[in-house]
Amino acid sequence: MINSKLWEEERKSSLFNRSGVHSEDDLLSLRRKVEALVGRNECAGEDDILSSIMNYVCKLMSACNWWSSSPSSDEPLWPGEPRFEVSEENERIFRLDAERTFISEENRAVLCRNLTLVFRHVGDYHQGEGFVIAFLSLFLPAAEVVRLVVHLHENQLRGYFSCTPEAYVRDSRVLMRLLKGRNEELCKHLEGLLVPETFCSKWFIGMNVHVLPFEYVVKYIDKVLSEGERYIFSFGLAFLLFHAETILGCNDVSKVLQLLRLDDAILPPENEREAIYSGIMKLADETAVDIEQLSSLRAEVEKELQEQKEARERRMKELEGSDDEIVFSDEE
Repeated sequence: MINSKLWEEERKSSLFNRSGVHSEDDLLSLRRKVEALVGRNECAGEDDILSSIMNYVCKLMSACNWWSSSPSSDEPLWPGEPRFEVSEENERIFRLDAERTFISEENRAVLCRNLTLVFRHVGDYHQGEGFVIAFLSLFLPAAEVVRLVVHLHENQLRGYFSCTPEAYVRDSRVLMRLLKGRNEELCKHLEGLLVPETFCSKWFIGMNVHVLPFEYVVKYIDKVLSEGERYIFSFGLAFLLFHAETILGCNDVSKVLQLLRLDDAILPPENEREAIYSGIMKLADETAVDIEQLSSLRAEVEKELQEQKEARERRMKELEGSDDEIVFSDEE
């Protein structure tokens, strides 16, 4: 999507609000870093340990992988055959999200196309997924966008790209259990204000596209690809622990939500924000999450969510039964 017109057309669009990009040169300098993610995608697999071992090799191979499947290739590599149909309702949602994201009709059309292409392989959609696709579409051809998003969908972000992302709800609650083991006071304070699924989605599903500057979004995606799903939790913990003192000192839900989104309203001037972004990322690197503990907590939360679902269904049936027994005056 990057061309001579893009910066002038879109620099005031919502996608660039938190980008940290101030010129066309800034945008172009990010291109090779995003292209390298395609190489990372080729090396990254489901096994976190193997991904860690391959990390160094991936760095060496990423550029080669990119050029071997570049947009100049006669046959771009797609992730298999499309399996899902796109409905008129899907198209309507994609169009609305494109209108919220870009100003130019041409760029909106590109995003709609890429959202459609991804849906044909994923079969579901979440707005946060749309953020990721919009970001990648700035730098990558359609086939590479689809391959990378499908890889995330099938590996590190399994179950997140859905209109009813039960896996995300589970993992947001797992994050709080991990937090409890590190800072119980902070965990209790947050639980008294918010449910975790209300504030984790921009990190977990949207991959920080509307939270961090683009330079850090690339670093975040790179870490998720190289270290696996555990990094998502390392980052979430780091974000909360980095702001622990501020969160503990605030009982205003709206202010806490602003902080957890890094809204401009609560941040210092842009030239003073680097310490926040780099501080969170550094702490994430230092915050290890054990994969066995993660699996155990997921199973524990899944069981609780299933029990809650069954309890709701029983209650609904009871209410339906009680409605059937009501005799209205015109039936007497």
